[in-house]
Amino acid sequence: MPLEFHVSYWTVFGELAPYLAIPIAIVMLVLLLSFASSRSRRSSARSLLLGVLVFLLAFAFLLPLGQSGAGWTYSRGQIAVNTGFGSTTFAPYRVNTQWVTHKPGYQLAVRTDGTSTTHFKAGHFTLANGMHANVFEYQLGNKRNPVLALSSHRTLVLLSSPGVTKLKDAIRQSRSKVEPGYVPPHTAHEPLGLWMAVVIAILAMAAQVTMAAHFRRRLPPMMAVHFGLSGNVDRTAPKSRALYIGPVIALSVGALGVVVALGAPDSITGILFVVPLQLLMVFAMYWMYRMNLGSQTN
Repeated sequence: MPLEFHVSYWTVFGELAPYLAIPIAIVMLVLLLSFASSRSRRSSARSLLLGVLVFLLAFAFLLPLGQSGAGWTYSRGQIAVNTGFGSTTFAPYRVNTQWVTHKPGYQLAVRTDGTSTTHFKAGHFTLANGMHANVFEYQLGNKRNPVLALSSHRTLVLLSSPGVTKLKDAIRQSRSKVEPGYVPPHTAHEPLGLWMAVVIAILAMAAQVTMAAHFRRRLPPMMAVHFGLSGNVDRTAPKSRALYIGPVIALSVGALGVVVALGAPDSITGILFVVPLQLLMVFAMYWMYRMNLGSQTN
């Protein structure tokens, strides 16, 4: 039976929620005040406000996916650590372990990427001694778990979570059982980040093409493609060109996500920025189509 500890989606969501609630509330308040002081039509204001609200809520619920499942596993002679921004695998007999809880040089100084809250830290960090480390730390309540450093060659990992003391004992016992000539099994990492980038690009493209096809017959020959904050049109384009805007944007953002994912194929954190961008573009194009339909009825 493997020895492991991983955080669930809802655990990560609970850690991030307090940090997301205030910015979302501020954005919505600014939008409400902007609409209240403008002369734009109420229907268009409600449509845009609803779109922004759905976008922000979708972003808030999608963001924890990056660290969902982060943690560590010790099984079949391998130690696998997933910080949500890449995975690291060690053979027990090749890794050096030490407790660094009270060592000043191993304190987290700068977060390079990943997540950092009061009780949850996962990602890449620069330490006070200048070293770079992959970090996974999760504290339950006020209980402070010891910090275990795993190092092998140029890789340094810091772990602190329930069960970490058992992990160190298991590593020590495993070393005493290693026979000469033992070769640890190879652990292959699924390119989850790359697959997710491709799927997001396909879904965004499908959404944009479907919307364009759905609204095509009802749209005017000359379409408004940009609106000012007051709701007035400041740019137009022929329908034959305007219908390609959404799919082209979806393709461009999707290609960017795939390129970024190629740098870390097994991580989904690096391409999470693509999700809100694609959602924003889908809502923006939907709102543009609705505004053009509304202009025909007036």
